[in-house]
Amino acid sequence: MGVYVPPIDMSSRVRLCWPALCMSVPIVFALGVLALLLAALTLVASHRPVMTVAVSAAGAPAGVTVSDALVERAHGYITVLGQVRNASPHALRGGGVLVELLDARGRERGMESSLLETPSVAPGETAPFRVYLLDDGSVISCRVRYRRLVP
Repeated sequence: MGVYVPPIDMSSRVRLCWPALCMSVPIVFALGVLALLLAALTLVASHRPVMTVAVSAAGAPAGVTVSDALVERAHGYITVLGQVRNASPHALRGGGVLVELLDARGRERGMESSLLETPSVAPGETAPFRVYLLDDGSVISCRVRYRRLVP
């Protein structure tokens, strides 16, 4: 003897769920857009530029200059980027930059050095640099200068 299973009318269930489904799609979309906007605002707010960048020629050979210095703050770090230009008649080898972080009273809050991204800079050429430093939040300016780091 078989068991009788009554047929299920799915059309009524689909009709009942359709309005709820139609309303939930725009809500989910709006929440996704809101999350993206908040992420973008957080990213923009976390990138605060350092207010003052001073380039110093102290200790640099004649004709060697630091240019295009750019300083950014993000996620607890300060990144200093720029170029060293060699206008001297000699190639630069083992060069780098020294970055000093200063607070509002001019006191040193940190210091870091880094080699140039190319090991040798021919006369008339430029070489990029990038230096990363921890940001304690009190830094308002930095001083950047060329320095021979490798003998």
